[in-house]
Amino acid sequence: TVSAWFEHGALTRSVVIGELALAYNPPDLTAAAFGTSEAIRLENFHVLEKVAPNPTFIEPLAHRAGEYTVALPSITAKTVVAFKYQVHLSDATLAAHVPLLLTPVWKVEPTQTSVILHYALNPSFPLPPGRDALTLSNVVLAIHLQGASATACQSKPVGTFSRSKALIYWPLGAVTLVPKAPPQKLL
Repeated sequence: TVSAWFEHGALTRSVVIGELALAYNPPDLTAAAFGTSEAIRLENFHVLEKVAPNPTFIEPLAHRAGEYTVALPSITAKTVVAFKYQVHLSDATLAAHVPLLLTPVWKVEPTQTSVILHYALNPSFPLPPGRDALTLSNVVLAIHLQGASATACQSKPVGTFSRSKALIYWPLGAVTLVPKAPPQKLL
């Protein structure tokens, strides 16, 4: 999951988080297969800023960063979240992790505030090799209304307005982005 914050059309902060799930399907479900454990190692552990192993069946190995013991009976024949993690992002490469470029255009008047939120593929985001478009799923865009006390909101497409949080958000679902395509917009 990529979360990104923009101010005045510029990326100011980004967080990349994820989950890793495990399942164990033993070749034989006899009693001998239970009670066993297996050691695993997370590749590229150094690029992770935070790692939270599931303490019910994952135990870190002492003095071995990124290596863990997995209690196999806890994950036999079912998939269970084993780790939650956050990727370390440097300021220099922050934009390369954010696929969307958001640019708001505000119009503030005494009795109302209007915004057009343009979104397009971030030119700094590398497309996978051989791909000429990028499809994102579960996209939700939100705008905070700072310094305003809005009592009602109209939007196109229809979004969800929270008066108490002074924000509007649009659950867009799947969005396909093409390089150099005109930006799409929300009103």
